[in-house]
Parts: sequence; C-alpha cells; structure tokens
Amino acid sequence: MDLDWLIALAELEHDEGPHGFVMEDATSAEADPANPDGSFQFVAGVPVVSPEGDVMRAPVFDWAEKARLDSLDRLHKRDPDPLNGVLMPVYKVPKRRRQRRKSTTPQQ
Repeated sequence: MDLDWLIALAELEHDEGPHGFVMEDATSAEADPANPDGSFQFVAGVPVVSPEGDVMRAPVFDWAEKARLDSLDRLHKRDPDPLNGVLMPVYKVPKRRRQRRKSTTPQQ
C-alpha cells in the first residue's frame, strides 16, 4: 500500500510545474485570462494592503533561501543580489464574472 502512495505521489509531482500547479490546469483554456468563460485564473503575489487602503499583490522573502544564495554569492566573491530569496507565490482563484451594467435608456 505504501508503494501505491509513493507511485501516485511521483506521478503527481511529474505533472507539476515549477509553480506547484498541475500543468493540465496551468495550460488549460479555463485559466486563459482572455477566455471570458474560464472558471479560474492564476494570480501572483501575496495580497497586502497599502497605506492608502488599496489591496496589492506583493512578493515575499524566503529568508532561508536568501541566506543560502547570499552565501553562494560571497563564496564566488560577488556582492549578494538584493533579490536573493524573493518569491512570487501563485494562487489559483475562481474567475470573477463581470456583471452586466443595467441599461440607462428606457426599454420599449
């Protein structure tokens, strides 16, 4: 039974893209931002609120990865890249349906 789980996990990971999503979903017409009938979309970044109250999507730091990359930069006698460890997480979210505007002209 454990071997079945291991095989299933290997198959899932094989079909997974670098963003963590199954490539079938990532390349689906359902996810195409230009498809008005698509049911979901991908958005990048963590939602944060600006001082003005606007919701924006921002990257995050993976501090462990930053430490690793900074150390490698120093080993190669380079200044550490300030973007070492920056990640832009991707989320799969339901696509918002555009609401139709009500006509402002009287109907006959």
